[in-house]
Order: sequence, then structure tokens, then C-alpha cells
Amino acid sequence: YYDQIINTPLRAARINKQLSQLQVATYLHLKNNTMISRWEKQHSVPCLEHALQLAALYGVSVEELFSYVYHHEKSNQ
Repeated sequence: YYDQIINTPLRAARINKQLSQLQVATYLHLKNNTMISRWEKQHSVPCLEHALQLAALYGVSVEELFSYVYHHEKSNQ
């Protein structure tokens, strides 16, 4: 489980762009990096607006960033 948290697509994309969680939070006009951390740990998912902004910032698709949500929903059908 620990390895999954460390290697989430969202975290990997942020690190690939050499951004801190606080820099991303500032870009999204959030007060602090708490939500970024929660999203990266897959404890919650961002609203569509933030998901689209993250995809644009990181240069990857929303589906790639949040593939775990897509696969979870697909398996529940």
C-alpha cells in the first residue's frame, strides 16, 4: 500500500515538472497544500475544474492522472 501512495500518477506528474505541492496549490488558488496531498494519496479526488487545471499544468490527460478512479468505477459496473 505504501508504494502505491508514493508512486501515484498525480504525484509522479508533479515531481516530473519539478513542482512542490505548495506551488501547485498556489497555481490552483488553494490556501495550502493539504488538498494536493490528499489527492496524491488518493484520499479524495479534486473537482473537475481542478482536475482539468492539473492536467494542463502537468501536460497529461485527466484520465492518466486519475486512472485509479476510472478503473475503480469501471470495476463497479
